[in-house]
Amino acid sequence: MQVHSLDGRFLWVLDPASGTLRVVDTRVEKTVAHLSVGAGATGLTMSADGSRLTVSHADGPDTVVDTTTREVIGSAPAAALCGV
Repeated sequence: MQVHSLDGRFLWVLDPASGTLRVVDTRVEKTVAHLSVGAGATGLTMSADGSRLTVSHADGPDTVVDTTTREVIGSAPAAALCGV
């Protein structure tokens, strides 16, 4: 699973088997960051403004990543992230 940043510069690549998220700079085709997002990851969703990336999990809370700092900033149940 993968998703591009809004400007297309970065590609966020999820490896569900290892529970990692890799950030690739598409200009130089080089991995610039690895983040641990936990096992059971099932999908990626970019926020409308591109500032946050949510990693969905089958069993447990979703992981929230700040796309500017490339850091995990927290977790929350999926319903909370959707405003339900």
